[in-house]
Order: sequence, then C-alpha cells, then structure tokens
Amino acid sequence: MAKVNYRKVNSSNVDSEAYNDTAKELYIRFNNGKEYIYFDVKAKEYASLFEEEVSFGKQLRTVIKDKKFKIVE
Repeated sequence: MAKVNYRKVNSSNVDSEAYNDTAKELYIRFNNGKEYIYFDVKAKEYASLFEEEVSFGKQLRTVIKDKKFKIVE
C-alpha cells in the first residue's frame, strides 16, 4: 500500500480520506475504524467530493458505487 496522508472530513460516517492521484486510488477511513481503498477514481471524481452543494458522504456513495475496492486489514 502506498504511503498516503489522511485528511479529516466533515461527515457523520467518514473519519478521513486520502487520494493517490498517480494510482487513482481513494482511501477512506470510516468512523467505525474500517479502511477501504477504491480503485480507478479519477481526479475529477475525487474533486467532486468537496463540492459544497452535496454532503461528503452522499457524494462519496455516488463516486464509489461502481468502483472495485479492497478492505485494508
């Protein structure tokens, strides 16, 4: 796993996130402690997570719904 720097987010379910733009991987750490890596997340999709009109969690569901993922053990 690549070294990434997690950033806190304002969400009721998500604790923090990180993005590796070279690998197009989105790292999500949920409040329950589980961590996931989502693959093939384009930079534009990642940027959409921070649009003010939509909550982070709601937009996250839209971005990751068809993405392959891996649970970080």
